[in-house]
Amino acid sequence: MHFLEVLIIFVLSVLNVHLTKAIMTDFYLWDYVKFEDSYYRFHRQARLWQDARQVCEDAESHLAIINSKEEESFIKSLYKRSSGAEVENYTFVGYHNYFRREEWVTIDGKSMRKMEYDPWAPNQPFYSDDTEFEKRCGALSFKGLYNFPCFYRLPFVCENEVSTYKDGIQFKSSKKEIETAKTYKTRADHKH
Repeated sequence: MHFLEVLIIFVLSVLNVHLTKAIMTDFYLWDYVKFEDSYYRFHRQARLWQDARQVCEDAESHLAIINSKEEESFIKSLYKRSSGAEVENYTFVGYHNYFRREEWVTIDGKSMRKMEYDPWAPNQPFYSDDTEFEKRCGALSFKGLYNFPCFYRLPFVCENEVSTYKDGIQFKSSKKEIETAKTYKTRADHKH
């Protein structure tokens, strides 16, 4: 092959990778719903809590953390209107007691005791005295937060704050906003 042919093939392959990445990023963004300063995605497919955590992290998100009654109501509405979930009425969110039986923390390591909003359902968290310590994870129902064994398989909700970027494009909730973000980014790139 001649140098020019190799160069053309190389340029086309690089362009193909970038175009594929942009298309996949755009596809990925459509699944999120905006509420206040965050974007949320309800996953219908039931998974173990640790697997759900990984799915969210792979998408540069985290399992949802409930900071207010309004946010709790919003998250409940996501799975209430999402038919076809493998398990109904419960969804994993970003809480666990992996380190100590009665010490619940958020997915980012903050103690639930220090949170301003308490999402627990009545009589939760519940601990049975006759069982050994088992890791438990937060599962939201219509009554509030419950402590479920982490080995259960439940649907889950990922959350992404506005300040998080994926491939240089800020998460947006509509095609118009995404196009605006791309246009702004393109203009900013040309200025440098």
